[in-house]
Amino acid sequence: MSTLLRRAAAVIATIALALLGAGGAAAASPFAGEIPTPSPGPGEESAPATFGVSPASPAGPDSRPFVVIGAAPGSVVTDYVAVLNQSDFSLPLSVYPSEATQAQDGTLTLANRGAVSDAGSWLTLGAASVDVPAQSSAGIGSVVVPVTVTIPVDAEPGDHVGAVIVSLTASGPGGENAPSLDFEQRVGTRIYIHVTGETAPGLVVTQVSARYDHGPLWGLPGRGRLTVTYALHNTGNVRVAVQPSVSAAGPFGLLPAEADGPMINELLPDGVVTQEVVIDDVWPLVRRHITVSAAARAAPGGAAVTLDPATRSADAWTVPWLWLVLLLLAALAAFRRRLRRLMPPRRSRPARRGRHGPGTPVPAPADPPALDATPV
Repeated sequence: MSTLLRRAAAVIATIALALLGAGGAAAASPFAGEIPTPSPGPGEESAPATFGVSPASPAGPDSRPFVVIGAAPGSVVTDYVAVLNQSDFSLPLSVYPSEATQAQDGTLTLANRGAVSDAGSWLTLGAASVDVPAQSSAGIGSVVVPVTVTIPVDAEPGDHVGAVIVSLTASGPGGENAPSLDFEQRVGTRIYIHVTGETAPGLVVTQVSARYDHGPLWGLPGRGRLTVTYALHNTGNVRVAVQPSVSAAGPFGLLPAEADGPMINELLPDGVVTQEVVIDDVWPLVRRHITVSAAARAAPGGAAVTLDPATRSADAWTVPWLWLVLLLLAALAAFRRRLRRLMPPRRSRPARRGRHGPGTPVPAPADPPALDATPV
């Protein structure tokens, strides 16, 4: 098969992967630092393009999961990445610098090509595109690309996260009323840059709120669901991993309920993540005192962090309205019954007497006047 047909098959497979979200290293997380796994296919024409990127030495890929660099402001450091191809055909791939930003779900996302303002702008790559040979019996095809990190003299101390992106772009023809589309698959490897200087880890919990759902029949079965929302803010200059937890207790600490929030593996400096935790089987004790606690730990590739857990509290109404109405009706019924018992019984009304005093004979009623029977 000619090289042109091989590349056409790679483009077709790439478009299929982009549309269907099929497996392969290119369809994995943008921070896939491991060597990709080949995707099986019945033949060369249907085999997907499988590629990746990993830290490397000048001789080839190494076992590091990511690149870690620690240097002072103004330093220039050179490291290497390997662009990998585990397909049975060569691949033309683009290589460009990027940087990590915090996504709302707590993960890291990569900046688009050219949209860098921090660590991504410090990276200079030895090539903008590479033609990576196919895998062979000797091993995975690879090309080593030098990465030069130039730290500005005014760089802020602490952690900065860059990345090297490898991408494969395929163009789909447009229709009569539709433009052509470009499908870009990309993978990346992280470059953690720690600028020496004063480090100040920090973590706070903010914006704690809660809402209570009584459940079916307005809470007649008893227990409901408490949903707690809060924000985690990294106020320091180093990356931290965060394990949040939520507790909700009734008056005097009665019937406490707890739940863990989603673990954040990396919370970047000045990163903010909003989370929502649901606690089931919460008894409605009129009011609940809610406490959100967040424990900071060392992030991947980062130094140990010594911080007291960050906490923030709030209160939420959990009024059992239906039970209160039922209790009020029962109390009114009981009060009515007791009131009836306390009231004296009614006496029968005596016969009505005339104006004569006792012992005075009552005159007999006068005879009716006689009718005159004289004929007229």
